[in-house]
Amino acid sequence: MVIGIFICILMILQMKGADINSQHIKANPSDFNIGWDSSLGNSKTAFGVAYKIFGTGDIFPILIGIFISIFVSNEFSLGTIKNILSIGYKKSSFYLSKLITVSVASVAIMFSMIVVSCVIFGIGDSVGLSDILNFARMLLVQSLLHIAFASLFLMVAIIIRNNSGVMATNICLVLSASVIFVMLSTHFEFGKTLRSLWLAPNVVAMTDTNPLTYIVTRAIIVGFFYLIVSSSLGMFIFKRQDVK
Repeated sequence: MVIGIFICILMILQMKGADINSQHIKANPSDFNIGWDSSLGNSKTAFGVAYKIFGTGDIFPILIGIFISIFVSNEFSLGTIKNILSIGYKKSSFYLSKLITVSVASVAIMFSMIVVSCVIFGIGDSVGLSDILNFARMLLVQSLLHIAFASLFLMVAIIIRNNSGVMATNICLVLSASVIFVMLSTHFEFGKTLRSLWLAPNVVAMTDTNPLTYIVTRAIIVGFFYLIVSSSLGMFIFKRQDVK
């Protein structure tokens, strides 16, 4: 049911978000927002909808952050985590299980959107094998980037624990980071490099229907970096917490 609600929200937000982002892209071309002039990316098909939703950069991460804040924080407030750990379950194993759960849920939300888009919009008549392969590559890299987001949000949830606090922090993290990096990249040369190290710009960059090799490589490296660092740090903190 939660996934269904998320998909409905995505369908409502994607049109406005895509229009705003496409206007920004035309005014500010860069390697973070290319490929939007392609017929497939702009088509009113499942492919076009998917490219536009990912192209907004922040919609999926925010929804994933909300889901994780509810999912993990409720277990703290209900005492579920304390009960599980009291029967001898290792903290490292518990954290890993939650990381796997939120990662699978994040990817499931993504693919649910694709399925709904196919049902509503169809895939079109002019889609070739190369389009499908490029789209599949995009989904694989997007999956990694959004799993990295999920890992980051899980770390925040483990540290803060409070439902509303976690939700607010996750949303502010996504929105404020995007704003800060855009401002830095606009006014300072080094800001462009810093922006390339954040997840959201790489999510947008991968909406190119045929991205350059270095863009794909950069997105993969950034995704693995955040996944490894946030999961390691989150597990380190959780193992030293007193769960009440």
